[in-house]
Amino acid sequence: MTARNNDPFPISSIPQAPPAPGPDPMAGRTEFALTEQDRMRAVLRALAVTACAAIANARRFAESEQRRRWLAASGELTSVLLSDGVARPATLIAQHAAGAAEADFAVLWDRHEAGQAIVTGVSGPLAAGLLNRTAPLAGSPAGQAILTGQPSLVAGDRREAAGAVPGADAGSLIVVPLAAGGRIRGALELGRLGTGPQFTGIDLGMAASFASHAAVALERTRARADQIVLARVEDHDRIAADLHDHVIQELFALGMRLQGHTGRGDLATAEQINGYAGSLDEIITKIRTSIFGLRQPQPMP
Repeated sequence: MTARNNDPFPISSIPQAPPAPGPDPMAGRTEFALTEQDRMRAVLRALAVTACAAIANARRFAESEQRRRWLAASGELTSVLLSDGVARPATLIAQHAAGAAEADFAVLWDRHEAGQAIVTGVSGPLAAGLLNRTAPLAGSPAGQAILTGQPSLVAGDRREAAGAVPGADAGSLIVVPLAAGGRIRGALELGRLGTGPQFTGIDLGMAASFASHAAVALERTRARADQIVLARVEDHDRIAADLHDHVIQELFALGMRLQGHTGRGDLATAEQINGYAGSLDEIITKIRTSIFGLRQPQPMP
């Protein structure tokens, strides 16, 4: 029978010394070192990030500059159109739009006869010979803008086929409608030659906004012109009525009184009085002719 161990402190309970350290597993390894190629890649990556940020900033600046030009052109055009004595507003619209878009030419089309449009304003030497030119609405970018009210961006062969400027190198063309009050009055074409930068969707949106503001200003200009014509007609009617009811009647009465004196003097005096009465009749006829002219419809300014 095995003797029972009554030792209160068995050997297993005594703390043991830690084992002696062994060899370091990392000993003998060299630290990680960047090669020249790694450094070059890091530099190129940093340069690429910087270039992308610069390009993005340049793009945002260019778009901001575009908006500034369009807003300035729209504000100046509105101020000019609403001033007194504006001549050829269609040409003003084309000139301001061409400057804001940095376009080589601009053409403004208005509705003409049934199914046709006519050029009423141009800007740029390439479009100088197109003034008063007529074209059918069907089959042309300007006609489609007038018929549908939708802007469009035409590029390459499509622009050349449109024939906006004969003989010009094919580039890009913006076509936007001039709509105000639910009515489309015409279309604005802006073109660049193929040798220069082409229009983008951002250009199209800005041109459409400009055309909308221009159409509203043009509508107000024409409404004010109608009011001026109406006021002029009312003034002419009043003047004509005054001439007929007062001046002619008094002249006629004067002529009758003169003729009443023909029998009271000698023959020479009678002939002289009859001459005066005849002169009064001629004056009355001229006044009636003037009255008729005042009551004729006046052309639009």
